[in-house]
Amino acid sequence: YNPHNQFLENLARNGLIGGSICLVFIYFFPLYLSIRHKNILLTSFIFIVSGVSLTESLLDVHKGITFYVFFVTLMMNPLIQNKISPQS
Repeated sequence: YNPHNQFLENLARNGLIGGSICLVFIYFFPLYLSIRHKNILLTSFIFIVSGVSLTESLLDVHKGITFYVFFVTLMMNPLIQNKISPQS
């Protein structure tokens, strides 16, 4: 049952609507924020993980989820903090 493609596996497991929502929040929303704030490191990280997800189901194992979430939140934290902090 392992199609070795994270995108197809998400769509097959969650259906068209659920898979699309999941992919938007996993890949496209962080990518949108990174491009909007011109964070090249986060943009390249998401492109690399997306490329790997074309050939392997990276987010189906605990190590992959931990790796992705840790580094995306670490790199998105300054973007979110700048938006939340009060302007002086």
